[in-house]
Parts: sequence; C-alpha cells; structure tokens
Amino acid sequence: MFANSSSPAAMPGTTLRPKSGGRARLHLDATPVHPGDWLSGVVEVPERFHGADIRLYVECVHTSNGLSSAPGSASMNKSFRWYAIHLLDGMRLERQAGKVFIPVGVRLSADAPPTSDDKRKRQRVDWILRVQAIRPGANYKLLFETEFEVVVEPADAAAPPAPETPPRSMPLLIPEDVAKRLDATVEQAGDALLIRFPFPTGAATTTFIAATVFVANALAYVVPGLPWDRPLHSDAHLAIGVVSGLVGAVFLLMLLSTARAVEVRPESVRIPRGILGIGFHTGVATRDVEAVLENPFLQPWANPKYYGVALRLKNGAPYNTATRMRDPASARALANLLSSVLSRR
Repeated sequence: MFANSSSPAAMPGTTLRPKSGGRARLHLDATPVHPGDWLSGVVEVPERFHGADIRLYVECVHTSNGLSSAPGSASMNKSFRWYAIHLLDGMRLERQAGKVFIPVGVRLSADAPPTSDDKRKRQRVDWILRVQAIRPGANYKLLFETEFEVVVEPADAAAPPAPETPPRSMPLLIPEDVAKRLDATVEQAGDALLIRFPFPTGAATTTFIAATVFVANALAYVVPGLPWDRPLHSDAHLAIGVVSGLVGAVFLLMLLSTARAVEVRPESVRIPRGILGIGFHTGVATRDVEAVLENPFLQPWANPKYYGVALRLKNGAPYNTATRMRDPASARALANLLSSVLSRR
C-alpha cells in the first residue's frame, strides 16, 4: 500500500494534533521539513471514514494584519503563496485497530517560503495540511475536515537533496473515477457536447426572498396603512428595504453571472449563464482555445472559496467556463472532459 514506509507501524517521526482538536493524528516520517522536501507521513482518522473520498490540501498561507477603517481595529488578509490538491480513493486506504491511515507524500515547492512570524511587520507564513473526507460521487457532502500546522524550516544547503520518489505513495483517484465526481450532466446533441450544471438553488432562493422583502417594505413605506405596516415605523421599513434591495441586487448579479452550462461545438464554446435565458452569456471560437486550466483562481495572492475551470486563449487571455464549483474533484473532472473534447476539435 505504501512505498518504503509500508505500514502504519512505520511512523517514526513527529506526531501532530489537529489545530482544533479531534481524534485525527498526523505522524510525520521525518523532521525538519524544508522547501523542496517531501512532506511525508500518515494521517490517522477513525475507521468510519473508510471508503470516503479523501481530499489532501497542502497550503502555504501568507497572513498580514493591517489597519481597518474602524479606529483601534485591524483587518486580516490571507492569501496563498503555494498550494497542492490531491484526490485520494478512500476504498484503498489501510485499516487497522479501528483506524484508517491516509498516506501523505507531497513534494513542497523549492521556491515557497518557510514558516515565519514577523511581528514587526505584522505578517506571517503558515503551512497547513488540510484533510477532508467527502461522500463519494457527484453530490458533494463534507463528512469530516481537520487541519494540521506543519513547520517548514528555511532551506538547508548542507542537507542532502530530496529523493525523486516520495517516501509514501498515495492511492490517487484514477481519471475514470474522477470523471464520476463531475457535478453536472453530460449530453451529446449531434456534434455538440452539452455539459449542464445544477440549478443554483441558493442564489435563486436568496434573490427571490430579498426581492419579496424589498417590495413589501417599499410598499409599506410609500403606502402607509398596509396590514404589514403596523408593527414597524416607516424608517424601519426604509432601512429594511435598502438592505434587502442591496442583498437582492448582489445575488441577482451572482445568479446572472453563474455558468449554467458549457456547450462545446465544432466552431465555438458557449457559456449560457443566468436563468430563463437571461444572463451574461459568452462564447469563444474553438480555434482560439489553446489550453484548459484547472483551478486558475488558485494563484499566488488569491484566497478562493470555490474551484473552477477556465480556457486559455491563443492570445494569452483567460476565458472562464465555471467559477463556483465547491469540490476540486468536480473541477478536475470538468477540466479533463474539456481537454479531451477540445483536443479532437
């Protein structure tokens, strides 16, 4: 199952506990860890998570504190300096004594900064190993999440170079299984491939509720004496109307800019957006597409909450196809599918 260190018993290094408690443990094979080294070890979790999809995120996070507009308060800005995402097959994890053992073998970038804490400049760099257990399949459901803080020390010129192969191998999902994680339906219509995403229920519901509250309060403010006007003062209706109107506008914009499908045709790639045919639809000629980019938003100095896929055009410009996917496996599946189809156009 594991390379070199082939069993859970072979865990001679440092043991780390999660940042927020819990029953998970991280056993590192060797310390210290430097940029360019392998982050290698085993994460020990309860046996009930055997069979779940496992997501491993290694993140180098830069945090800086700056003054905010409020007197005496400070703002905290976080961004990535480096990251890696690995998708593991939970069915192939080793079990023993009521535990499941998740092997970790991730090579850190030699250019990434080490752990640091500059109190004078009020900024620091942290290395985080984040582990998630996900219900298998296209319907994303988080079953478990934990984070470990790993200390990465400055590069040591006297240290031997890291081996080319990882001390431990990880049971990565094969491409066929990644494809099953695509949170979309795929249809072939003649010479066109249609990839349809789920209806954005959350954004649509929030927009509808906010619009309803806005209209009700606007009527109560303009036409006193309505049944729902009695408990509140007109100023309260005005305030509620303004807030609900702003919320509705934000979510309506989000709804109109959210990709509903990707239509790949011999001559073009088209992205319908919004609902009922109303939205910011876009398209690009297939001949202008140079490459498919998985998670282009996970760039240095970015801190995304969603994953996505974009196309790089031959003129170097990015062309977003899907920007609000919650699961990196779904984004990887979409990127693989688009790469396969466009390579044949």
